[in-house]
Amino acid sequence: MSEMNDSTSGDGFLLRRKSRRERGQIIPIVLFMMITLFGVGGFVIDAGRLFLAYEELQASTDAAALAGGAGLVISKTQAQTDAETFGSQAAIAAAPPAPAYPGGNNQYSNLTGVTMVEPPAVACVSAAYLAPCGGGTDNLIQVQQSVTVPMTFAKFFGAKSVTLTATATAASTGAPSTPYNIALIIDTTASMGQGNSDSCTDPTNNKTYSTSEACALVGAKILLLNTAPCASNLATCPGTATSSVDMISLFTFPNGQASTMANDYSNGCGGPTITSTYSYPELGTTYAPSGTQPDYQVTTYQSTYRTNDAATTLNTSSNLTEAIGQSSGCAGLQTPGGLGTYYAGALAAAQETLVTQQALTGRTGSQNAIILLSDGQANATKMATTDVNGKAVSATAYTYPSQINECQQAINIANTISTAGTKIIVVAYGSPNTTSSKNSGCETDSSGPNAWIAPCVAMSDIATSASTFYVDDPTGTNSGCTSAQNPETGLANIFSKIASTFTKPRLVPNSVF
Repeated sequence: MSEMNDSTSGDGFLLRRKSRRERGQIIPIVLFMMITLFGVGGFVIDAGRLFLAYEELQASTDAAALAGGAGLVISKTQAQTDAETFGSQAAIAAAPPAPAYPGGNNQYSNLTGVTMVEPPAVACVSAAYLAPCGGGTDNLIQVQQSVTVPMTFAKFFGAKSVTLTATATAASTGAPSTPYNIALIIDTTASMGQGNSDSCTDPTNNKTYSTSEACALVGAKILLLNTAPCASNLATCPGTATSSVDMISLFTFPNGQASTMANDYSNGCGGPTITSTYSYPELGTTYAPSGTQPDYQVTTYQSTYRTNDAATTLNTSSNLTEAIGQSSGCAGLQTPGGLGTYYAGALAAAQETLVTQQALTGRTGSQNAIILLSDGQANATKMATTDVNGKAVSATAYTYPSQINECQQAINIANTISTAGTKIIVVAYGSPNTTSSKNSGCETDSSGPNAWIAPCVAMSDIATSASTFYVDDPTGTNSGCTSAQNPETGLANIFSKIASTFTKPRLVPNSVF
């Protein structure tokens, strides 16, 4: 019994001695684990910082590219300036000879020292899914930004910082946008057909023209080439209200007999029979003239002006395409004249049809727009004494409808239309800016709050806002008429920019550039 106790007691002593000898071995293990965890934690922190920095840099670069894409419809310089403005590189004050740098609109407080490759590159690339380009216009812009991110723990392993680079490429058009119903109103009075009244070149084929009407039709062509007739996934645009994106209708003044308006695109394309007086369509009613009744509308709202959204040429079998002279069978709108100029009635007619069009099945959620091209000199003398519903029309009022004060009543009806939600875009085409009772161009405006208003001012007031007012002075004789927000000149450039307001720039793969 005692031997067993002694043996057990000896074994216990040995085990206790062995435990004391091994007790200190856990310290190196813990230290190793702590260093490992510290390193892994440091790696996670640095990696997270790099990930966040890259995401912010790429987001900023995307925004800069999209801003530049929107500017492409104006000019290369505008596109580059817009891209710089919406990047992350901080703005720099001018230090001659170095110019100011406009950047900084997308800076992040934790992302400093961003630099952009200057200037952003632009290019004209021919592809079915890109907007037409050439002749000095581009359809792609590529933005590249870099930033150096300091490391916290990686510097212990020799990596003090990491340089990140982000690249984004944007096309000038192509992003999904709100469907539009667009009423295009073109002045077809006699002065528009006078020789040497303008000199323009169609940028799609380099053909030159020498009349205001022909140049106006070039602008209409550019509009049709750059709007979206139907969804991009459709091989052929069906032309129905449900499948269409931007549906366009053509209006002209002076008004013609309703039964002959189709002569602008068929029956020899000799133009409609002009009525004896201008008419006054009434807002809030259905616009449906027939027979010999006066009519401003040439075509219905159509989306078959291109066969599909990717098409870079117009569909020559479309009535709208034929009416603007882009098919072999029609020379385009004629300039009959005979009634002088009066466009308030055309504005009212366009609005009535837009309201009806917007209410169609499949057009819910679409927006309405009117584009008016004219010199603004409303001075017709052959005015009806009653509106289309037989109501007597004032011979003294400056509000629509009236037999006088033609410029002011156009402003009045335009304000009503804009208030109803329709965007009115105005192209003042050779509009005088003089205010004289005899030579203003608004000679019938002898009373009212804006008596003897200048045509340029009237056209500006008709536009929904300053951003929807454009000016082209083809002869260089009306330099006083300008647009602060839209400095473009030439109807092709102007209509290209207008078209861009109905679509949006989009990001494309960098490999496209």
